Amino acid sequence: MSATPAKDVDEKGAVRSSTKGAKRNREDEAKSWFDRRVKQPADLLYKRYMYFVELVLRRKPLPPSKDGRHIPLRAALERPLLDERRGRSYISNSVVSGRYTIWDFLPKQLWFQCTRLHNFYFLCIGIPQTIPGYIFCGTLR
Repeated sequence: MSATPAKDVDEKGAVRSSTKGAKRNREDEAKSWFDRRVKQPADLLYKRYMYFVELVLRRKPLPPSKDGRHIPLRAALERPLLDERRGRSYISNSVVSGRYTIWDFLPKQLWFQCTRLHNFYFLCIGIPQTIPGYIFCGTLR
């Protein structure tokens, strides 16, 4: 008895083998399916995205670092760290948790209050009431 692979003939007369070669063909078909259905559309989408980023937003992709990013672990630095890819200092990690500053509290608060209809109506009625010669709802006795 020999160890030859079993061969099948399909309707079209093609000879199929049921050994590792057929398994490899299925894997190749799966890879080509993956390339057609997933990889190629993803590459196309990425190219369109990069087109938008480069032309509309005028941002250029950064090249990779030569040997990775090295950050010294010193608490106090004399000068800011430079990004070797861009040639400029890194962006600050400072977090501003306040919504208002001293200078923009009143304008922002008025804007936020006036975006609601009932508050806008109250301001339209209430502000003229503070002017002594322009009271139109009556006077206090």
